Amino acid sequence: MKEENSDQMLSGLEARITALENRIFGDEIRSKTQQQRKVVEELVQINGQLQRGISNRETVISLMKKIEEMMEYLDLEESSQILGGEAKGNAVLVAEPIIRQMHSIVKGISLDHVHQAINSEPIRNVTALSGQLAQLKIVQLEQEERYRDLCTKIDEVEEVLNILGLAMGR
Repeated sequence: MKEENSDQMLSGLEARITALENRIFGDEIRSKTQQQRKVVEELVQINGQLQRGISNRETVISLMKKIEEMMEYLDLEESSQILGGEAKGNAVLVAEPIIRQMHSIVKGISLDHVHQAINSEPIRNVTALSGQLAQLKIVQLEQEERYRDLCTKIDEVEEVLNILGLAMGR
């Protein structure tokens, strides 16, 4: 009697779980396995990124030390002591074409254009547009999944048509 009760409870639970899975993943088993595969792939990718981050910790520390050393060389007082007058003049002469080009570019930019660009509607609505972009990405992913499902169904139909064509040809 207890076994029958437990079997009924177990089958009832299984039915509820199946119904819940169908509501979450849809009726097709393919979408469920694809969903699980995406989650697993994401977890593997995140795990790999974490492992790379942990393994590169020492490299980052040594790079930070090197950057601090380079910042000392970029300090004006340090560079003026290291470079002589002739070397400074040569550096300016070598950079002259770049300096002239940058000057002409900066001269061509008016503050009105900059203010218009900064105050433009797309710049002001970046947060709203990013939300819309996220929604569009979700729609795109759903459409890609539907496309894949449709392609598999078309392949199945083509296979059936080929079989029918072979059967009719005999």
